Amino acid sequence: MGTLFLLSNESFLSVLCCPPPCPRFRYSEDDVVSYILQILQGLEYLHSRRIVHLDIKPDNVIVTYLNVIKLVDFGSAHFFNATVPKPLGRRVGTPEYMSPEMLKGDPIGPPADIWGLGVLIYIMLSGRSPFTAPDPTELESKIKSAQFDLTKCYPNASQNAALFLKRVLCMFPATRPTVKECHANPWLQDNYLMKLRRQTLTFTTTRLKEFLVHHQKKRSETLTRHRVLLRSYSNTTSQPGSPGVPPATQ
Repeated sequence: MGTLFLLSNESFLSVLCCPPPCPRFRYSEDDVVSYILQILQGLEYLHSRRIVHLDIKPDNVIVTYLNVIKLVDFGSAHFFNATVPKPLGRRVGTPEYMSPEMLKGDPIGPPADIWGLGVLIYIMLSGRSPFTAPDPTELESKIKSAQFDLTKCYPNASQNAALFLKRVLCMFPATRPTVKECHANPWLQDNYLMKLRRQTLTFTTTRLKEFLVHHQKKRSETLTRHRVLLRSYSNTTSQPGSPGVPPATQ
């Protein structure tokens, strides 16, 4: 018999900022690592079954009422060939969170999900997206060349965190760490001294809350555009003489 999980309606970033029953004003680097480790567990499960998610983003990382991370929305997921990686042949995912190889149409494998995790880590450590641009072409160019600014992270973010970010947001997929290598990274270790250091490094939730407001606004605008296009398509196809619509009989 399967297990039923009650999911919240908010992403893990919302819970990081405003855990029930009341909002918080600061969170620690150790809070960030606790979420990273759970996301890695989910990716490890998928990758061991030759599945890549390909759309790791805030909306697709949900927290259960037991504060357990769950990856959702497998609409972009694909099986991958570990021996001979292959290109997808089409674009999937969300541009802002897509890896360089996904945008280039190159072979795809687990490193694409590690990149998505890196984008989430950057957001948690800065309250900003690592890749933004008003023009989609410029955005793609920044991602393809892995142009992100570590100085935008919180000033007190640790050097270990910065080094880890550089590795997971590497332009070359073969150079990114595997899930197993991520687990072995010094920054993610659970020993007493490392954990204590992470707990002493705290960040205000202000910028992260601003990011979530902007993110929700963009999401609403996208949904509105999709509804308008769908309504326009429905009106077009319902007109007599349109493809698939039989002409009226006399």
